[in-house]
Amino acid sequence: MEAKRWIDLLGDQVPVDVFGAAAGRGVQVVEESLALNLTGALICEADTAALINIEVGEAMPWRRYTCALLLGHFAQLPDSPTCHIHFDRRTLKEKSADAFEPANAFAHEFALNLLMPEDTLRNLHAQNPGLFELARRCGVPPGILKERIDWLGLPVLE
Repeated sequence: MEAKRWIDLLGDQVPVDVFGAAAGRGVQVVEESLALNLTGALICEADTAALINIEVGEAMPWRRYTCALLLGHFAQLPDSPTCHIHFDRRTLKEKSADAFEPANAFAHEFALNLLMPEDTLRNLHAQNPGLFELARRCGVPPGILKERIDWLGLPVLE
């Protein structure tokens, strides 16, 4: 998967420096107040650096996930793209149709792989730290961690 190449460059220690990963790919990340119902946005214009805007009012684990998700969208784009991609994290909770479109599914899988590298997560999971402690170590929301654990077929943590 594309995220694996990014992990090879970043290392697999958690929490992964997702903001540094963006900068390393030439993507500027700005945390600011965004429009109502908007958690983040990826903006690409011809002849300018890509920009990820993240809602500053979100908790840091959600800001990290949003950045990784939008990097997943960025990874799918051709060179010199023009795009405006908006993200509202409630689409994940609501399981809306948009959350299951191929580009969104790829970006979500990319984010899970980038934020929680498989080998590292398996090693940490084996220590049985509990769901909330492991989410804290990985710097991700507990629900996102639980999804990654399920995806890898690991036992549920209490």
